[in-house]
Amino acid sequence: MASYLKDIPDSVHLSNLLLPGTHDSMAIYGFPFAQCQRQPLLTQLRAGIRVIDIRLAIVNGTTLTSYHGVINQKTLFSDILATLYAFLQSEEGKSECVVMSIKQEDFATNPAALFSQLVHDAIFGSSLAGNLKDKGIRKDTTGGEPLPPHSPTAAATSSSRNMWYLENRVPYLGQVRGKIILFSRFGDGTGWENGLEGMGIWNTTWPNSVTPGWNWDVKDTTFQSQDWYDIGSFSKAPQKFALATSTLITRPNPSDPTSQSHHILPMSFASASTIPWALPSAVALGIGILQIGFAGVNARISQWALDILSSENPSAVMLSTLNAAQPKVDANKEKKGPVTADSNIDQSKGGEIKATEQAPPDTRLTRISGWLMMDYYDSPSDMIPFLVELNFLNQRLGVQSVPPQVATEITVS
Repeated sequence: MASYLKDIPDSVHLSNLLLPGTHDSMAIYGFPFAQCQRQPLLTQLRAGIRVIDIRLAIVNGTTLTSYHGVINQKTLFSDILATLYAFLQSEEGKSECVVMSIKQEDFATNPAALFSQLVHDAIFGSSLAGNLKDKGIRKDTTGGEPLPPHSPTAAATSSSRNMWYLENRVPYLGQVRGKIILFSRFGDGTGWENGLEGMGIWNTTWPNSVTPGWNWDVKDTTFQSQDWYDIGSFSKAPQKFALATSTLITRPNPSDPTSQSHHILPMSFASASTIPWALPSAVALGIGILQIGFAGVNARISQWALDILSSENPSAVMLSTLNAAQPKVDANKEKKGPVTADSNIDQSKGGEIKATEQAPPDTRLTRISGWLMMDYYDSPSDMIPFLVELNFLNQRLGVQSVPPQVATEITVS
């Protein structure tokens, strides 16, 4: 699982891949309210995680440290980078890429401009980080002795810029092997070379916990995003699962003249939390033991992926996922931020998802792709392998190397 991207051609656009990811990737502490993961970052990467969600706060005026809300997750940003650099430069990781979303957790208490500058300096190996490297000292985060100059962490800044893809565009796989793709949920471009065009994929809007989701554009790619986390109760896990998986499914639009050059990239969060009735662990892992209890989102995702992989007609299973999601989603309810208009939402019916009129469902190409962000990704243990295998199903179906709207049509019987 550590090197699966090596078997995918360079010519594949990242929007055409299904990349497993972790929500709040460093949130190992703070159970049951703040914990979202159980495994350290390197273990996640070796297990096949290729999109990570890094939340940071400023400590002591100059140090970026991982946080989830107000809970210190006890890992310096410099150590996160060192882990990524070491993995991507290793034999097992040199064929891979990692998308890293960065978000400021302490925006209410520390200036956004300072946060952006500290992230910039960490990437470019300048300012405080560079000074410490030149002196050969960087204090161990556990409070031990300073690390030696030759250690991966202390030396990380020397060539760090070359490890990053910082264009405001979704790349092809061959452009980013061995690199980190920055996904910025912070800053306005000030202090960055080329401004917003030089700080990675820059998110333009992130409404708070809306359903079914929102769309936003970066160059030739439309992000089809979903982050409904405030679900009210763990009993809404089935609805959360349906929305998380249906967001990953793209279908062609034969009537769209721009479809041959435009990509659709789903970004879907399987995570959710409403304190105290929907704890992250309950939503992800369910409640109960063995066959007794309530299945969480993760078990449902694992079974869903297996159903597609084992089906003689995987497109039919994908379409049924879309159909199952439609009656359970109340779009536009309690929206708390700007949402891009979606032609599939019937505003006259209170935001009900309406069927498209471009082609009959039984002749429509379907494909699973995008970034799926999960809590407690390690359970069940077969979930990530199943999700990774869906990439190779796309290969076999001939729908991986071209935009979804113009790929070979698959007939669903």
